[in-house]
Amino acid sequence: MGEAGPDHTKMGDRIDVGVRLFSWTMLAAITVFLVNNVLELSLDWPGISPVFFEEDPGTLSWVQTMAYGAGAVVALVYVLSSRDRSLRADGVLISDINAYLVRAAFWIVLLVGVGDMLVSFLRVEGWLPIFVGEDIDQVIESAELPRHVCSLPTDDSQCHYCGIFSLSWVYLAQPADCDR
Repeated sequence: MGEAGPDHTKMGDRIDVGVRLFSWTMLAAITVFLVNNVLELSLDWPGISPVFFEEDPGTLSWVQTMAYGAGAVVALVYVLSSRDRSLRADGVLISDINAYLVRAAFWIVLLVGVGDMLVSFLRVEGWLPIFVGEDIDQVIESAELPRHVCSLPTDDSQCHYCGIFSLSWVYLAQPADCDR
């Protein structure tokens, strides 16, 4: 076995390989989880729960469940094909990816919140029909659109209904029942 510096994993160092495998598997699982959420919310895929709680879960549920296993296999192949990469180098890369995910989550939540606030303000003040028209205002007021349509539009008609507030949840913008 050759000498290994701080930037290389020693050949046969199973602990480093195990830690790298665990780290990349967790990152793959997070990626699959996020993709599954988009598939469930925007394309109405069933998710993985039918595989565990129903007798006939369906193909899409199995595809979503098997994606977790595929992510683990991809992580295993990557770790085993890059044994000369150090734990420290992988740690920096994984830390950078995680920092990106946290920043993206922050901005998504902030922008959706601003969109919600804008739609709520326009509805409360009665200005929403000025910007989107009476017909779209009536659709929004009747709550025919599901919550996630404006955050994750699934076709052009829903994008048309959402108009200027495509980052907003229309359902949340409805005022509470009051006596005014």
